[in-house]
Amino acid sequence: ALATASMGIDLTATALVTLTSGTDTPVLGDGADRLSGLVASQGGTLNPDDQLDGGGGSDHLMLDVRGDFAGFSAAGYIRAIEQITLTNTSGTDYTFTASGLSGVREYTIHNVSGTVTLDQLTDLNVRLTYTHQASGTATVGFAAGVTAGTNDSLVVGVTNVGRSASAATARTATARTSERSGAVTLAVNGIEHLTLDIHGDNVLALATPDTT
Repeated sequence: ALATASMGIDLTATALVTLTSGTDTPVLGDGADRLSGLVASQGGTLNPDDQLDGGGGSDHLMLDVRGDFAGFSAAGYIRAIEQITLTNTSGTDYTFTASGLSGVREYTIHNVSGTVTLDQLTDLNVRLTYTHQASGTATVGFAAGVTAGTNDSLVVGVTNVGRSASAATARTATARTSERSGAVTLAVNGIEHLTLDIHGDNVLALATPDTT
């Protein structure tokens, strides 16, 4: 789908796009396009001036997070890319600011080593999925006014999050206390109705003061 209709190339084909260190403006069509890039302070390929429009189809952007992303400039954006995967294996905590993004339906955050804080979300019509985070806090922040209502809802999926201290079926009180100490804290403010979709073995604590 890296073509225009006038060139006579099928725009329903799948494009495989690797972002560059320059300003990227790929032409994407109606296929299930796949994009990949690096978030980093030096040598990064997701840049504030990039213009990434997924067009039609169900598109996926996969980002290796090795630095903070402060959001897009007035010229840059992500539009109509339905799934974004953020993977952190660096051992350092970073923040991904989602300003300038629209049309994202799911963020998957693989906090393998170090965490990615997702900040300035502008839409509640999105699913968040966390996988393989062993410790720390999974933090979600929203742009001003997004959670101003009194009936906001959000779906968060978790898969193998937290460290279980005991795999035994019958656990002592000491073991249960130890398991809680290995919990990952999910911090989501401003959400009145939180739905958890849980898969695998998880030890999770909730810091969601507005949830009923």
